[in-house]
Amino acid sequence: MDNKLPVGLRTVSAGCNIETWQRSNIMRAFKLIIFASLLISPAAAFSQQGIIERVPELQKTARRAIGGAMGCGVGSFVLVEGETETRIGGGLDPIHVFGNRIELDDILTILEARSEKRLGFDPDENKDEVGALLYVTLTVAIASKSPKVISIVKSLLSDEIEVVRAWSAIALIKLAESDPELKEAILPIGFPKSALAGAKSRSYPIPTWVRSID
Repeated sequence: MDNKLPVGLRTVSAGCNIETWQRSNIMRAFKLIIFASLLISPAAAFSQQGIIERVPELQKTARRAIGGAMGCGVGSFVLVEGETETRIGGGLDPIHVFGNRIELDDILTILEARSEKRLGFDPDENKDEVGALLYVTLTVAIASKSPKVISIVKSLLSDEIEVVRAWSAIALIKLAESDPELKEAILPIGFPKSALAGAKSRSYPIPTWVRSID
């Protein structure tokens, strides 16, 4: 029937049909984009945030994790250090808190923030939650066997939170016992008695090479 219309009108009619079709498809695509965005899990969106911005929620998760509320057992995660990826097995706490893929840079950032008094010093913060996150972070530092963590963990040996002092001492000792080169770097470090006392209270043996200081 369109062929019976004048040429000009046939062109306009065809153009309107194409334009309508284009608008329809654009709207359909737009709706699909919106729908797809709604399917993105909160965890995926959460992972896009900077690690320090995530600390308040990570602290709450860590406290629940070490308390057993999120389940106990063993698992494995991938530790990413630059272009190197290493699968590490162990308890579930790091996985509950950080996920199945953990960036060493994030671990260093959290420990540095604590060392520089930028994390966990707000009077309104729950010290148990702060300690829980730092404990889980230190367990990942131990598993990393990276020399990058040594100086930062050393700075936490005198932390005001007992669990942080204790696990910083345990972390350095475990790192030293895991690799001769790491041990060479850790041997000169003096361990405050309060940090060693915390390690002993957790039934962790203190090697004879550890140098205690007041």
